[in-house]
Amino acid sequence: MRKTFTILAAFLVGAFSFAQQPEAVFTRLTDTAPVLDGEIDAVWDNATKYDIDKDYTGETPTVGASYFKGMYADSGIFVLVYVDDDVLVPWYAQTGGDEWTYDKAEVYFDVNEGDLADGQGPSTGGTGHYQFAPSITEENANGTLTEESNYRYALKTTDPSYTIEYFIPFSTLVDKSSFVMAQTAEFGFDVYIADRDAAGDAGSRQRKVWANIGTVGENWGNMNDAGLVTLADPSDLIYVDEITLTPSATTIDVNNGTIQLTTDIVPGNATNKELKYYADPANAVTISKTGVVKAIRDGEVTIYASSTDGGYIDSDPVTITITNQILTADEANLIVNGNFDTDLSSWGGWVDAESGETYVWEDGVVKCVTVAKAENWHYQFNQTNMFHATPDIPYVYKFKAWATKVRMATTDFEDTEANGYNRYGASSSDGNVEGRSEWQFELQTEPTWYEYEVTFDQITETTVEKVQFLLSIDDGTVYIDSVSLISKADTEILGVETGLKKVNTTKFNMYPNPVGHADILNVEVAGKDTNVSVYSISGHKVAEKRSVNGVAKIDVSELSKGLYLIRLDDGSTQKLVR
Repeated sequence: MRKTFTILAAFLVGAFSFAQQPEAVFTRLTDTAPVLDGEIDAVWDNATKYDIDKDYTGETPTVGASYFKGMYADSGIFVLVYVDDDVLVPWYAQTGGDEWTYDKAEVYFDVNEGDLADGQGPSTGGTGHYQFAPSITEENANGTLTEESNYRYALKTTDPSYTIEYFIPFSTLVDKSSFVMAQTAEFGFDVYIADRDAAGDAGSRQRKVWANIGTVGENWGNMNDAGLVTLADPSDLIYVDEITLTPSATTIDVNNGTIQLTTDIVPGNATNKELKYYADPANAVTISKTGVVKAIRDGEVTIYASSTDGGYIDSDPVTITITNQILTADEANLIVNGNFDTDLSSWGGWVDAESGETYVWEDGVVKCVTVAKAENWHYQFNQTNMFHATPDIPYVYKFKAWATKVRMATTDFEDTEANGYNRYGASSSDGNVEGRSEWQFELQTEPTWYEYEVTFDQITETTVEKVQFLLSIDDGTVYIDSVSLISKADTEILGVETGLKKVNTTKFNMYPNPVGHADILNVEVAGKDTNVSVYSISGHKVAEKRSVNGVAKIDVSELSKGLYLIRLDDGSTQKLVR
């Protein structure tokens, strides 16, 4: 049975808390959907107009009668924003400053039904809060349909005014428990208009808003004061009532072996059949969206599936017995893509105006160009809510970093504004700040390893786990690589089975790197009889050579341009750029 009583009770509390906030109703689309071209089609006449007429506290925007409208279909939500500007100052036409300080419209959603007062916003990923805020560019200003990864929009300027049409699929609007927003849900919503009448410093940005005037902070960090929206005449959705989970086998006895989960969903005509899989312990396996279970650790693991349609249905659990696993450092590492082998899609951050250049992925490392500020937080590079540490057990936090000059920096594990930016771990390692999970360290001009022990003793149900680097205490270029967070127990296992202390620490020389136009890569090793292998980023071995008199000469003439890993028998690894 669905947990309707719990949800209703939470909803009533949330609704009462937000009684003073403006409310809107989005019309059900019964006609042809609007064409996303920045033109206001006749179908929009069926939707109610809501004025964006409040000044953000302390600001004096000069826009005129601006408004938004909303409609929805079974597939998602359409939003129209019209901005009656007096002077159009788009970011692309300027020479400095951050894009968010120039003319644009920002749309915000909070889809945590029954928990709309959690003190969070889109700045914390994975928490059911969303921002859709395309900048005005030369390419999109003529109404061109633009496809982003999780929504579509069209923007058209009629200087000085402009119109934006958005389409946000329901599949994008997922709450913090990974449930897709239901059409019957009341959700938080707001629109900001950023207004700038001239180029210059960021202080010239002023904002009009529909709901949140800034009493509790900007929507980006806290949507508690956003408005409330309901959908008129929601569809009679058919919820999942029962899930049966069947594994193709109940044992995995080969390293990284897999089994396939199949599911039987009742009723068969449920509107949304998408499921989310869970495992206990979570770090024993990985489970793909299609139900492929890959073993990582020995032991028994319990797996179940949940509906994501808002019906809150769980399957009965199944138990899998796993043996003969060989744990690797990559599998034990809680940080997602800590080696930056691909890109920065699992990372993020924030750079204050005039505090430096946005962090970039460069040859398998992160490059951060900073400008000195009085505090370290003006330049942040972080990963949020993608890893989940076990409370009250010791971990080893490790990374490699260097800079163009000797300088100071800070790294920490820090919660969100809603939880007082709490450093939720304890540490006695050198450089710690007040015994918590924050460390100050001195960057060198050569790649240097930094290692700290930490125990997360203050993780709560509302903790949003984040690891970050704060770099604006000095100027220059900082490089970051090989970020890992591994439990102390796993480091001991890895040390016994794979010689963890040797991995990535045995020094060997290779040249040229980058290879450029050279055909031969020379790898100098300490041992005179050592296998040297070349792996692609996807994990495929593409070349191998045994060293002779301490040198392996590897023909790389056939390798495509890109990033590769050079690995010795003992697990030592370095990156190669072709």
